Amino acid sequence: MKKIIYAVQLILIPMALVLMRVIEEVIRGSLSFETISEIFPVLIIYFFVSNIAWFFMEEKLSVAIAKDKEKMNRQS
Repeated sequence: MKKIIYAVQLILIPMALVLMRVIEEVIRGSLSFETISEIFPVLIIYFFVSNIAWFFMEEKLSVAIAKDKEKMNRQS
């Protein structure tokens, strides 16, 4: 479960941000490498903040997943 959350955090969300930027620039008609490269500082900030959050919340996430698994086993 943690691998899925981590993959979404580090792969899918940044790809979605880049894709949204490309679509926005295509709609405006000003797509170029310069406009696409403007997203990179945003991605750097996103990675920095999300990795810090992952560092501090990983233990709580593990505990929450274990509780959910235990609860699901009791219900079965």
